[in-house]
Amino acid sequence: MIRSINLIFSIVVICVLYLAFNRVVLAVDCLNINPNTVSSGDADFCMEELEKIKSQYAPAQEKNKQDLAKLQAKVNDLNKRITSMTIFLKNLERDISKREKDSVYAQEILGKKAVGQYIDIRLYDPVLSILSADDALEVFRIIKIREKVADADRKTIEKYSEEIIKLKSDKLNLEKNKASLAVLQKQVSEDAKFLAGEVAKVEIYLATLSAKQQSFLAQKLESLGLSRSAYNMKGGCSS
Repeated sequence: MIRSINLIFSIVVICVLYLAFNRVVLAVDCLNINPNTVSSGDADFCMEELEKIKSQYAPAQEKNKQDLAKLQAKVNDLNKRITSMTIFLKNLERDISKREKDSVYAQEILGKKAVGQYIDIRLYDPVLSILSADDALEVFRIIKIREKVADADRKTIEKYSEEIIKLKSDKLNLEKNKASLAVLQKQVSEDAKFLAGEVAKVEIYLATLSAKQQSFLAQKLESLGLSRSAYNMKGGCSS
């Protein structure tokens, strides 16, 4: 009696394990099995299993899509900033070129003036001028004017030089920033390209699962002798 009970129990356990194993195998085979070869019950099972798989992918896919949108927005922003910097750099280069030409021209003019002043100074004897002049104050006034003119000329040259140095410094800093942005833009673009590829792969996979579900549904309807509209009216799955 005990042996019979144990035998029956063993048979029940084996049957349960077989059914469980068969469902697991079927769950895996749903991805590869030909829908035209399954029963109505198996079609229902596979449609449910495929829907579960789609549900498992959905949250991660949605997150990836959101991340991709952010990356693409960042790439667009970086591209705009790089374009803006490129335009600004060209304008800066034109300013530097103009300032350098202005500086060269000013140096030529002031250089000629300096030569003339040097000749005047060499020929000019302030002591003699004071002694021979009718108005000593007028002589001092002329000397002061010459000193002011020379100082103004020097400051003009210094101003041009300082402006050119500043413009070149601005250009160098801008080029460095542009280079840094270009590196960042390249990295973000690569990340976006990779993520876009992953999103596309999952989209294709999910579309494949949906198509498979439709095939199982078509087989179920055929096995039941129903049309899709009739099946939906009876409350069947229309996914």
